[in-house]
Amino acid sequence: MMSFAPTSGGMTPRRWRLTVLATALLLVFTAVGVSNAPQVFAAPSDAKARNQLVKKLNALRKANGLKPLIVSPALRSVAQKWSGTQLSRGTLEHNPRVGSQVPSGWQRWGENVGWARGYSSNTDVIHQGWVSSPGHYDNMVHPDFTHVGIGVASSASGGTYATQVFATYPSSARPRITKLKRSTLKGTGWRKVVVHGKKLNRVNKAKVGKLRVRVVKPANKKVVLRVKVTAKAKKRLQVKLRAPLGWTDTSKKTVLRIRK
Repeated sequence: MMSFAPTSGGMTPRRWRLTVLATALLLVFTAVGVSNAPQVFAAPSDAKARNQLVKKLNALRKANGLKPLIVSPALRSVAQKWSGTQLSRGTLEHNPRVGSQVPSGWQRWGENVGWARGYSSNTDVIHQGWVSSPGHYDNMVHPDFTHVGIGVASSASGGTYATQVFATYPSSARPRITKLKRSTLKGTGWRKVVVHGKKLNRVNKAKVGKLRVRVVKPANKKVVLRVKVTAKAKKRLQVKLRAPLGWTDTSKKTVLRIRK
């Protein structure tokens, strides 16, 4: 059994007009049960299903000549919590506060929710249902969206709930690395790396190849990293920083050289 419940709402601060695209998809009918204590379920299988939905989504966009969406940890958190809430309540519905939970600075946002139970891959069924529904499909291939967060929550009795939260952010809102103060590290052990850029004050994680990294002092235009260089470290490693809107891009300016 299938039913649809399209909704819309939300305004951009600048233009004060409706920009939200939100639709709901119910794939299999079940009785509704409400819990007084919603929980977030994120089993390893749910994380795998979430990653598969991201791959399917970006493959769909690529097939339509569109750029892939950047996975935002902040949007993923919103989506994951809402999927868990739906599972604990046993009902498919939109998040009434999603607009206020999406990180500030957005120009447009959208939401897809779906549920399925009893299939060999519930998330595959949900994805195909979204693709087959014009409203959901429009969200998935909207050319203006730049970021996405996907959440999946499931149980043997409750089935699988999936949520997609889309958003549009200008490139100026994303963190960006402009240079590394020390682009070459010598020796092994813990070493200091100073990264200069823009919008770095909310950086909460960093990657330097496969080395251990600690974020020490994030500021708007500078962040200090502690990197543990090992004897097996490669000679050239990319430095990447993660903020609520996703990871920074890589370039020649983000290459760290190791001299042992």
